[in-house]
Amino acid sequence: MTYSFYCLFLGVVLLPLKKVLFLPMVEHKLLLADLFLLLSGCCALFEKEACKRTFQLRSLCVVFFIFLVWLALSSFMSLEAFSSATRTQLEILTLCYDIYLLLLLIVVVDSSKKFFFTLVGWILAILISNVLAFYSLLEVPDWGFSYGILIGSFVGANQPQIVLLPLLPLLVFIASLKEVSNVVRGSLVVLVSCSVLFVLISGSRCGYLMLGLQWIGCSVLYWRARQYSFSLSSVVFWGQQVGYALLLLLVLFFGVKFAQSYKPLAGVQRVNLTFNQLVFIKDKKPAQFSNVAYFDKVSSGRIGIIKSGFSLFKENLLFGYGLQQTRNLKGAHSHEMHSGYLALLFETGIIGFLLGGYLIYMVLKRVPIVLKGRVNFFEWLVLQSLLIGLTELALYNLFTNGLRQRELWLLLGLLFVVTYTERSDGAYGVCEKDNFAFDLAKTCGHKVKPLS
Repeated sequence: MTYSFYCLFLGVVLLPLKKVLFLPMVEHKLLLADLFLLLSGCCALFEKEACKRTFQLRSLCVVFFIFLVWLALSSFMSLEAFSSATRTQLEILTLCYDIYLLLLLIVVVDSSKKFFFTLVGWILAILISNVLAFYSLLEVPDWGFSYGILIGSFVGANQPQIVLLPLLPLLVFIASLKEVSNVVRGSLVVLVSCSVLFVLISGSRCGYLMLGLQWIGCSVLYWRARQYSFSLSSVVFWGQQVGYALLLLLVLFFGVKFAQSYKPLAGVQRVNLTFNQLVFIKDKKPAQFSNVAYFDKVSSGRIGIIKSGFSLFKENLLFGYGLQQTRNLKGAHSHEMHSGYLALLFETGIIGFLLGGYLIYMVLKRVPIVLKGRVNFFEWLVLQSLLIGLTELALYNLFTNGLRQRELWLLLGLLFVVTYTERSDGAYGVCEKDNFAFDLAKTCGHKVKPLS
């Protein structure tokens, strides 16, 4: 273990604490966890192995550099003069920092043991999120939460499912392994159940969709896993799935009643209202999906913002109209584009959108190769579970701009580490003799089996 990894571990654990630190230049962009993540990078500069691995990642770094340079170039053609476009400058700095997080995790997490403890750090972050959530139901602390936080997001515009959901599929399957001790199984079931409940009462409409996608993804992965190994307990797995479905129904049917007298549960009322508006209009007739104005109202004006952005994007297809310039459009009412993909396309142009897609491809290109190769069952299960989490974040970016969320880039880094660690080719210089699957499986009491 190195000092850089200890700092990285603390940064991951503290991710749920969204109390922002107001500092010059970065304003509200820096969180408590960022101090440790930045310190991790400083420590890595003095570690020879870390510097060596950074040099071996030069091809990946070049792609990142070209992408960031294009963001700056496209922003020079923005609606607002770049010198006075403070939001644009901060957005570029934020994306630079996010890419730094991705590279930091790839460079620092260079062994199976470090990968295992990084997952443990994220699990601790999930635990802290749940503790803060239930504490905020009783009392309103001035750290990490503000009143009404369960109506949508953490302080710093970071919704709870970003921290909670990406790792839940993996925890569901670990709890379903037959060899897992009852203590580990019970702890994971309680943790996942509390996390699901937190997302349900948070009032995040996208969170409901992400939970639905997770339920479907886990069910499909379970049937695929049964083809390779019978070490999964059907009773435990389907017991969890049925339990989470019942929890959803209970919150939808009874949560609205409690929300009328208990303000922190107002988020449930918000979700229920949106669902009713999507199905029925005021006179209880089925909604007409061709009625754009009606659905713009239901979506809190998001469709109107997209229409305004598209009309200007057509005038400059290649360069776009600059990061964070959607707020300056007529009809946007100082709001940003509520879609990560459309924001990247409209604000950085077709070239910026393609560069962003190629960046993600460079990180994930070995995933299908590894899955088709000779891997043990537990390693295959971990990879597939993390991919379900990534799919949930992809869905999240469809409805809001989540590209700046630190958890997205950390998850991409974990997937990169999984696919480039323990490989015989030693690609990118992050090859180890041991295997992270054995460390995680041993902790859970599971015996690793080859994938047949």
